[in-house]
Amino acid sequence: MVPSRLEGYGLPPREAAAHGTPSVVSDLPTLRLPGTLRVPPGDAAALAGALARLPAERDRLVAELPGRAHVGPRPGPTLHAVLVDWRRAR
Repeated sequence: MVPSRLEGYGLPPREAAAHGTPSVVSDLPTLRLPGTLRVPPGDAAALAGALARLPAERDRLVAELPGRAHVGPRPGPTLHAVLVDWRRAR
């Protein structure tokens, strides 16, 4: 869960995605990633609703993750460095 109003690079949800874990994030440009449920920043009711929906939508969200279209643990190295758009990092 990343309920930020401001976020630099969105590393927490990218790291979660590398481990095949969907996230609930604020709807900010840096957090608009596959495998996330997005909520308006500062909207506590939407955040609570997304957290309640997350278990039911987990399989669909995991299938959206790049290179992680599976359910359950997957052996092998993490891909967090691959998921970061290093061209935009400064």
